[in-house]
Amino acid sequence: MVGEETRTAEKEATVKISLFSGSIEKCDADLVVVPVRKGAVNPAFERLDRAFRGALAKAAARERFKPGKGKMFVWHGSAKGAHGLVMAIGLGTPEPDAAEWRTAVARAIGIAVRHHLRSVAVFTDATFERRELEARWSAEALALASYRFSRYRTKASKETLPGVGKVGVFPAAPDPAGLRRALEHGLMAAAGVVLARDLTNEPANVLSPETLAARAAELAQKKGLACRVLDPAAIRESKMGLITAVAAGSDREPRLVHLIYRPTGKARRKVALVGKGITFDSGGICIKPAKSMDEMKTDMAGAALVLGVMSVLPDLAPDLEVHGILPIAENAVGGSATRPGDVVKSMEGLMVEIVNTDAEGRLILADAIAYARKEKPDVLVDLATLTGACMVALGPFTAGVFSNDEALAGAFLAAAARAGESAWRMPLLESLEKDVRSDVADIKNTGGKWGGAIAGALFLKAFVGKTPWLHVDIAGPARADSATPLCPKGATGYGVLTCLELLARM
Repeated sequence: MVGEETRTAEKEATVKISLFSGSIEKCDADLVVVPVRKGAVNPAFERLDRAFRGALAKAAARERFKPGKGKMFVWHGSAKGAHGLVMAIGLGTPEPDAAEWRTAVARAIGIAVRHHLRSVAVFTDATFERRELEARWSAEALALASYRFSRYRTKASKETLPGVGKVGVFPAAPDPAGLRRALEHGLMAAAGVVLARDLTNEPANVLSPETLAARAAELAQKKGLACRVLDPAAIRESKMGLITAVAAGSDREPRLVHLIYRPTGKARRKVALVGKGITFDSGGICIKPAKSMDEMKTDMAGAALVLGVMSVLPDLAPDLEVHGILPIAENAVGGSATRPGDVVKSMEGLMVEIVNTDAEGRLILADAIAYARKEKPDVLVDLATLTGACMVALGPFTAGVFSNDEALAGAFLAAAARAGESAWRMPLLESLEKDVRSDVADIKNTGGKWGGAIAGALFLKAFVGKTPWLHVDIAGPARADSATPLCPKGATGYGVLTCLELLARM
């Protein structure tokens, strides 16, 4: 609910976000943030300038501040008004998208941290139709930009993160019920992203397959989700040979988690979300180079994403039945590890030649997809840090989207645009299908030298059948190699907001 605490990674680091319903001149936040839209009238800025008898506009002119994407101007208030600092954030258009708005608000958090401020207020003077949308984005930005993962630091950080966030509109709304709902939605969505970030940032010695499954079961109990956890024996009994093969080299045995959200009324559609959960990826016998192997704890970001989405659904209450399915394993090197050239039978019944043990994510996903199909979903979406090749193709900030269904692909890309997350459609080229054919089995788990991301998707496609299916390769955007205004270095929680948008309009 609005006004309650939204937890970040540190228990002591929380931000209380609420709706400010008073006039902008009476806001007592340490930092008051006002958007200035390019090519539009900006009444909130003008009203605040009048409160300071024109000093704000004069200072902005001296600093040559003009509206525009990425522009900002900070002014030390004094005399009339309660403000300590005023920040004008430039926006490139009269109606910015989610990404631009959130980034602008997040930059205000950076100013607050730099000046050791404890409270921040963000105002929107958008048209009536956009007020609730921008209020929601503001709540998300305040919560996500305040996120830190510092639970393993023995010394307290010198950063002063804002403890209070306020979202206001100009002019003040006479009936703020819609705005309160918007803030609640934003806080719930941000909590899902925070959960995904927390889980993905955990070191692999803490977050084993067993531990991740236990946390999923704990979440299900807390949120009222149905939950089934398959232990190694149940995985073998279900004939999930690929999950078993990937986990064979590790002392930490695999799990498969099946979460179910059911609406109170009749469900319009049934959706399955499958998230790759490799808690650590050494590459197996095809071992990875030592450089950056420490980042392979994030190879379960797809599973964390699905858990983040499932955690929010009971609060948002869509009229869909949603199945969250998490195949979880550790890909390690050991005497019992799967060897290149081994042939393994999948749950689907296809015989798979494992020519590269570092292409393990698609193996556990294949069995999980076969498991999900037994629920007869109307739509099946898998999300995975699958290939470095996708990063080569699209860079580090954009997910690759593959699908056998045009309408589903279009719906996902539209949801990503609304959510402010970058995604790009990739082809399922029939000309590359020959590359995943095996000489000794039905299929092999890697293709040729080129088109690695496509080969991974084509491998998964062989297990999908006629189910409308979407594969999202999040290898790039799941992790930030350097800090951004919305996220410190590390896990980003990418995809939670997009999936929530997709489900909301499905």
